[in-house]
Amino acid sequence: MNSNVPMSASTDDRRNGRFQWESWMVETLLDLKKLEWKEYESQSSQEHMINAEVRWQRISRKLTEKGYNTDPSQCHDKWETILGGYKKVKDHNNRSGNAPFGSLSKIERKDLKLPLDFPKK
Repeated sequence: MNSNVPMSASTDDRRNGRFQWESWMVETLLDLKKLEWKEYESQSSQEHMINAEVRWQRISRKLTEKGYNTDPSQCHDKWETILGGYKKVKDHNNRSGNAPFGSLSKIERKDLKLPLDFPKK
């Protein structure tokens, strides 16, 4: 678990009925997905047949072991949100004449319907 976060930190804080991800939780999710991808690349084609639901269960279990109270659907939903944001940022940066994402203020990002914050990893 992240040493900067107390073990008693509530990861089940809900606003508007949605699970709230802290930045350190997102970083851990990214690390676990990166590790999963490396494992996937080293597996046989037979092992590639494991469905996505099982993979998300594994990731959720690993997050739970680290003290983050998440379920597989929350992990999957957050991953899809991150990917969608990444694609928007990439498309924005690839359009001629657009200022780079990193130089935009939060107001400009909001006006352009881009993610306000984006994981650094």
